[in-house]
Formats: sequence, structure tokens, C-alpha cells
Amino acid sequence: KECVKELALLVSDDLQISNLSLRVGVSILQKCPSTVETKQIFASYMLSPALSLSTSALLHDGLPAHASLLKLFEELVVSNTVSFTELWKAMEDRFNDTQSGFDANTSSSSLLTRQSSTTSTTTMMSRQSISNLSKCMAVVAVKAPSKDEMEGVIANLVNYLQSACEQESLQSEEEAKFQLYLLTTGEIGQLMNIVDTLTNGAK
Repeated sequence: KECVKELALLVSDDLQISNLSLRVGVSILQKCPSTVETKQIFASYMLSPALSLSTSALLHDGLPAHASLLKLFEELVVSNTVSFTELWKAMEDRFNDTQSGFDANTSSSSLLTRQSSTTSTTTMMSRQSISNLSKCMAVVAVKAPSKDEMEGVIANLVNYLQSACEQESLQSEEEAKFQLYLLTTGEIGQLMNIVDTLTNGAK
């Protein structure tokens, strides 16, 4: 427990240190049994800073910390340390809270409350932040524990995009959400063949 707590404190805007902390976290998930205690510890201490880092504009493709963050989210789902539904909702909440300028880490009712964020948020997310979050969401989507859950997520993404395209104009917040969902769908397509799923979801 103390080890994970210390690791969580190191996940910050210092990407070199964050990378090392994330890699150790991944190793723990891979080698330690996914006990109730392990799940509680990671949900309480590691998840929140990882979500905060997922919207950091400092992350870019090719950086070790970026790859380590994606691997951590993948292992959280594969090991069922955090349920797919809970993690997906937490990522959407992260987007919504950051867009509104409200840091969910300070909310007593949020999943992210158990650990203070070490990464600051801004009123509106940058394009880079949205791109980073979309990659994290895509990794989680393709590792959904069931085909139905995966197809449900993809169908929801496509349905939203179709609905948004039918509108004459979008508010700035909706434009950001449209961009996030579009990028997420594209990233999922890079990881798997979703033609059939997209067709079913669009019906």
C-alpha cells in the first residue's frame, strides 16, 4: 500500500519520473494477484493522478511516459483492478470536469476524490490534451472484458458523432466532445478492425 501511495505522488508533470512510477505500477499489476486489497489501493491512490496525466498537454506520442500511461490503463482493465465501466466513466468525467474548469479530484462524491491531483487543469482542454485522452480511452475500449461492452461503447461514440453532424452548429464544449469522440473512434480503428461494429452501431 505504501509503495503504491508513493508511486502515485510521483505521477506529475515531470514526465521522466512519471514514466518510472507508471512502469512500476504496471509491474505490480502484472505480477501481483488482483486481490480486493490491490484493487482498493490502485483505485484509491494511482487512478486519480493517472487520469490527470491523461489530459496533460505535455504528453506526446513517442514519449516513454505516454506509452507507460497507456499500458497502465490497459492493465487496470485486463486485471479488472478497476472495472471497465467505472474506468470509462472516470475518463468521460475527466473530460467533462476539465472542460468546465472543475477538478474532480476535489469532489467528495467523485471516483477521483481519493487522491489529490498533481497535474493542474485548465478551463478548456487543448487539442493535445484531447488527443492524449482519446488514446487512453481507445486502449480501454479495445480491452473491454466483453464483446457487448466494447460494441456498446463504439456504438455510443458513432451515434453521438452522427447526431452532432446533423446539427447546424455546436457549442464550444460540444465541439471539444465531438473532437474527443472522433479521435477516440479513429484510435480504436487503429487498434482493431471495427468496420462491422461501426456498421451495427450506426443502425
